[in-house]
Amino acid sequence: ACESQWDEHTKTNELRGKSLMEVISENPETSVFASTLQKTGYDALLASDKMLTVFAPVNSALSGVDMNNIEALKSLVRNHLAYASYPISNGSFGTDRIQMINEKYVSVSGLKVNDVSVLAEAGKYNITTGNGVLHFVSGVVPSQKNIWEYLQGESGNLQVTFMSAQNRLIMDMEKSVQIGVTPTGKPLYDTIWRNENPFLKQHPINDESKDYTFILLPNTVVQRIETKYAKYFAKEDIA
Repeated sequence: ACESQWDEHTKTNELRGKSLMEVISENPETSVFASTLQKTGYDALLASDKMLTVFAPVNSALSGVDMNNIEALKSLVRNHLAYASYPISNGSFGTDRIQMINEKYVSVSGLKVNDVSVLAEAGKYNITTGNGVLHFVSGVVPSQKNIWEYLQGESGNLQVTFMSAQNRLIMDMEKSVQIGVTPTGKPLYDTIWRNENPFLKQHPINDESKDYTFILLPNTVVQRIETKYAKYFAKEDIA
């Protein structure tokens, strides 16, 4: 006989007593992803009380993945986990992008995450657990470069050289920890450095929460512009 709506409701509530890690481990369709989580240490996060959304690739989606490359596996896992709850309602996530725990954004449209389909069959999406929501996906969600990351691969371009030359390492006061004082009484820090670029502060093309269009000029055009305007930037020799 067909199960009643109440039976389905009760079955869903039973999962609220389990963690995301437990549900993923117990489902035979996500056993490979469960192993990946254990290999990379992210099983602890999915067993914790932090609220998460997990896009779990089914076993067939991970058939070509090197399970011995732990660093690559960590990168893969981080692009399938998001803090907070993102359930599907009326055929969509209610947003057009989701930030993953690697701080990168994935685009979502309908039931697709970076063009990878969420399995729309019953029991394979909106699986509510005690610490978040689980969706099965048909493939590995790709990590896409933002404009700034893409430009770093264009190292021979004069535009890129100019922008990258503005990088400066500065002390991150929020993350640096004072570990003592110097003999002269000045604070001594375990210093954390971060990169700061004034161009990116004015034009944050590395901010994936916003959309940008960037036109990369060929070197010949950049050189022609530099020659044309060089006279306006000439400095007088006052020595």
